[in-house]
Amino acid sequence: MTQKQSLNEIIRQSQIICSALILGQLFFLAIAIYLIIQTGMGFGDVNMKDVFIYVVPSFAAISIAASFFVFKSKLSKLKESQTLDQKLVEYRSAQIIRWALLEGPSFFAIIVFLLTGQYLFVGIVAIIILFFIPTFPSANSFEQDLELTWEEKNQLGE
Repeated sequence: MTQKQSLNEIIRQSQIICSALILGQLFFLAIAIYLIIQTGMGFGDVNMKDVFIYVVPSFAAISIAASFFVFKSKLSKLKESQTLDQKLVEYRSAQIIRWALLEGPSFFAIIVFLLTGQYLFVGIVAIIILFFIPTFPSANSFEQDLELTWEEKNQLGE
C-alpha cells in the first residue's frame, strides 16, 4: 500500500474482492443446480440429508456469527494502529477474513446440495449470500468502521 493510494482506489479494490467472492459462489451454485437438473438427483446418498439438515445450518449460523465477531474484534485492535496505512492494510485483512468466514459455509452448503439434491441447501446459500450485502465496501462504511479522525480523512482525500 502506497501513500499515494486514494480512498476511492482502496474501496474499489475491496469491492472487486467482495464481488469476486460473491460471483464465485453464484457460479458454483449455478453449475450445481444445472448438474442436479440434468441428473434429476444428487450425486450421493439421499439419506445423508438427515445428517446434513442439522450440520449445514449449524455450520452456517456459527460461521456467520464468527464473521461478525472476528471482524469487530479486529476493528477494536485496529484502532490502536499508529499510521493510516497500517489501519487500511489491517482493515482490508479484517474484511477478507470476514468474507472468508461467510464464504466457507456457502461452499459447504453447495457441495451438500450436490450430494443430496435437496433445494433446502440452496436456500441456505441464498441466506449466506444475503449476509454479504451489508458487508459490501463503501467509502461511508470504511470511514465509520475505522472511526477516522478529521486529520486522517484529510490524508485520504489528498
